[in-house]
Amino acid sequence: MKLYLDNCNLEPMSSYMKSLGIFRLLSEQKCEDIKGYWENNRFVLDSNITKEEIIKFFLEEYVPSSVMSPWNRGNFLYLHKQHPKKKGDIYSTIMSQQSQRFNKIKLDIDNVYKTRAFSYRTERVSDFYNRFRGEIQNKSRKEKEKLTVILNRINKNLNNDEKIVDLYTYDKDIKECVDVYEKKIIKTSEIIAEARGTMSDNFVEWLDTCLVLDTNLDKITAPLLGTGGNEGDLEYSTKFMQYIIMMLIKMENSQELLESAIFGTSTDKLKNEKIGKFYPGRSGGYNQGNSIENKDFDINPWDFILLIEGLFLWSNSISRKNSINARSYMLSPFSVKLFPAGYSSSQIPDNKSSETWLPVWNRPTHLVELKSLFSYGRVVYNGLYAKTGLEFLEAVKSLGVDKGITGFVRYVTHQRKGQGNFLSIPVSNIFVGYDPKVLRLNKINRMIQKFIRAKLTNIPESHKQLLNSINNAVFNFAAYTSPYNAQRIISVLGKMEIYASIHRKEYAPLGQLQADWIDYSNDNSPEFRIALSIASIRGDVGNIREQLEPVNKKYNGWVDSTWVTSWIGNDLPNKMANLIYRRLIKATQDGLKTIPLDSVFGATMQDISMFIDGNLDENKIENLILGLSMINWENQQKIHLIYMRYEGNLRRSDYPVNIKYAILKSVMMPGKKDTETVIESRIIPLLKSNRIRDAANIAQKRLLVNKNLYSNISVADGNCGIRLAAALLIPLSKHENLLETVFGQKLLEKEMIRNE
Repeated sequence: MKLYLDNCNLEPMSSYMKSLGIFRLLSEQKCEDIKGYWENNRFVLDSNITKEEIIKFFLEEYVPSSVMSPWNRGNFLYLHKQHPKKKGDIYSTIMSQQSQRFNKIKLDIDNVYKTRAFSYRTERVSDFYNRFRGEIQNKSRKEKEKLTVILNRINKNLNNDEKIVDLYTYDKDIKECVDVYEKKIIKTSEIIAEARGTMSDNFVEWLDTCLVLDTNLDKITAPLLGTGGNEGDLEYSTKFMQYIIMMLIKMENSQELLESAIFGTSTDKLKNEKIGKFYPGRSGGYNQGNSIENKDFDINPWDFILLIEGLFLWSNSISRKNSINARSYMLSPFSVKLFPAGYSSSQIPDNKSSETWLPVWNRPTHLVELKSLFSYGRVVYNGLYAKTGLEFLEAVKSLGVDKGITGFVRYVTHQRKGQGNFLSIPVSNIFVGYDPKVLRLNKINRMIQKFIRAKLTNIPESHKQLLNSINNAVFNFAAYTSPYNAQRIISVLGKMEIYASIHRKEYAPLGQLQADWIDYSNDNSPEFRIALSIASIRGDVGNIREQLEPVNKKYNGWVDSTWVTSWIGNDLPNKMANLIYRRLIKATQDGLKTIPLDSVFGATMQDISMFIDGNLDENKIENLILGLSMINWENQQKIHLIYMRYEGNLRRSDYPVNIKYAILKSVMMPGKKDTETVIESRIIPLLKSNRIRDAANIAQKRLLVNKNLYSNISVADGNCGIRLAAALLIPLSKHENLLETVFGQKLLEKEMIRNE
């Protein structure tokens, strides 16, 4: 039987964790055969259990986990956090309970106090004095002197046989000395090491969820729980126990709040309390959410209790998967180092930023299967564990996953408002599925690393912006391999290459792109066809890339040559006109007898006419020219296959062809190698000065001389000369019949050809 938990959703993280907490507790403490899964962003229980039975279980039967963090000096286990004379002291309230549901917590509290680190509570003053004095011997001289002054205040009590815990409640000197000891001197690493061998399994699970110790007994904290179960002044275990008292002991509107937390029923009994980073809209701080006048917000204590219970699934693998040199972001299932891309506010992260990929599955699953999934909690990429969000995504998309996972919700955890304050924000939903295109990102990543390894003393802002752009482009393509996202990668790589060529002392050329990127980025737009046609220009004068940047023919180093300064101008038409003119001049100087515009791909006359009329996105064209020029054109077999697909999908529009262009282009077509052609380079300067009639007359005379074709079409001057000159650079598809356009009767009809 399906039971939808209407208020247990994929977002925010508190709701996701709450879902896991409910499922874990019901499976471990109520019915073992229960199953859970996600459907339409809601958590579903597959069991015969009813809503009423769930509510009754949590109110009457639920045994809270041993959530206590004695390694945090702000924990309720410390004397300076206990106020037995004040109402609401957590320690006293818990220890006074007679209900068996609290026995496990009480036993673990007793075991904590039996550890050597906490044994000072039951020591006499003289023993505590010796302990304190011994611990400060390794402090700096200045700090040691300061602490000794505080310690000497209890000299008068050295013969007192009362326990420290008793004296603490009324002796100010003892209290001050104990407070200093707890806040500054006590060795929390000893507590962790000793607790692992003496505490209950449930306590150790919480310990493993929060942190582990390395070989130097230094804490390595897991990214999900801040600084070891501590978030600024919010100490998770203390807040958990506070809410347990509120909901299970004092029963403050507990049933109404529980029903709201699980099934989404309405309530006006929310508490003005803290919930932390797991619920960004209610994490606290001014100008957040609707109640901008409040620093804290109304929350449901059950939400916090259940999300903490859900976090227990993040244990086990933390301690088993660590290594001596492990870093914090490697210690939690599905958690990796932040890759600053894929969301609008992405930026270069600090060392404590991380991201967590919460798995989504749509198959009913037992808790034991889910624990197995989370205990592994790693993806392998290129033979190694994924370390960043990008590697995680590429592994998921290039290798796929098993165990029934259908997707992930990606959460980014940023530090905010200073040390220890974090915020976990959902940034994207990623669907799982094998996509071989993602494998091509390996080469892109190496090109990016080459850019990053530039010899820079100070990293300029322009370098950072380019890195941010390529990171976002790569991440978005890995998530959705659309032509648009592929074009973003190509465009940014082109910008990076040009930037590197300008700063040649610091950067090396990025290399070449695989030919597959032509297919990946082909959106069948006129802009793409024009850019690809220009980028594929080659021949005796050189490939087009060698005119865009001062790169050598192997594309692994820079050259010094005036030949490569062709891509200049204040806009795309000027740059294209300058480039074709330079190619024509170079061909003439080299004694070539053919137009140096031979190319692999070509555009249609309709595409080019749209360009002449200014009806295309020229920024897109320029960016794609720069990027597509980096394609490796030497793999002729691969290029031929791509060319056949390209021509097969080529569709001509009914856009009218510009007759001025058709006449001019008829003498700017690359011919066969054994056919000599006079290179009319003088046409370009005429067009740049808008002397279109003179340029057309030269073209018509050349047609008459070379091909014995007479054209009586009258061409007038205009203001589109620079665009006509630029258009002559664009290679035509080999299936375009240019001469028929100029001389054929069908295409000379007014509705098909304009003479403007």
